[in-house]
Amino acid sequence: MGLCTINGCTRTAWYRYACDQCAEHIRTHLREIERYAVIITHTKTRGRGGDGGRRAPGFGSRSPADDSKIAADDYRTRSTGDGPDDVDGDVLSILGTIHGINQAIREELDLPPAAPRTLTAEIGWLLGRIDWCATQPLIADIADNLHELHAQTRRLSRDGPPGPVGNCLAPGCTGKVYPALVDNPADPHGPRIEGGRCAACRETYDWISLIHLRQSTMNGEAG
Repeated sequence: MGLCTINGCTRTAWYRYACDQCAEHIRTHLREIERYAVIITHTKTRGRGGDGGRRAPGFGSRSPADDSKIAADDYRTRSTGDGPDDVDGDVLSILGTIHGINQAIREELDLPPAAPRTLTAEIGWLLGRIDWCATQPLIADIADNLHELHAQTRRLSRDGPPGPVGNCLAPGCTGKVYPALVDNPADPHGPRIEGGRCAACRETYDWISLIHLRQSTMNGEAG
């Protein structure tokens, strides 16, 4: 047996490259990316801002659309910087990224290349193969790519991450604890539960521990 290879995870993967919890987290990211993509598609055009008349000096004309959202919603967008209009590390194509992952999996499975389909179809195809991917070394790269794409689509859809719950109680740690799904102490191999995790030391808190953490933080602020 070995440890899960997903970045930041220290759980046992049991002869796989990703533990069950991380595999489910990847599936959750895929479902949320699909939802965020719908928001991005329907908010690419900005609201009307002014009558289009002459602007004050120093203020150029503004595109009537959100260029980042348009780029993310375009299959042709690439963020590697090797295209004529590309900027390295700029915006990932949502469909292009998912299709690229699927093409890599198809190669591993000796399946012929496939033309890109709808985002829903591409995500559905990938969801059905996450369990197989968890048995392959490529799962770590898939998780990293989807984590980056998820962060981008979440930002573009204006669904900001939650704020910190409080200060970490681990000895010597000064990090903040944020809401997160964590292992259930009563059933470590079962589904994860609502809790929190420190952004610095990765200490986890179940919901009971979060109550003590909130109380400790409030007492510290009151003092």
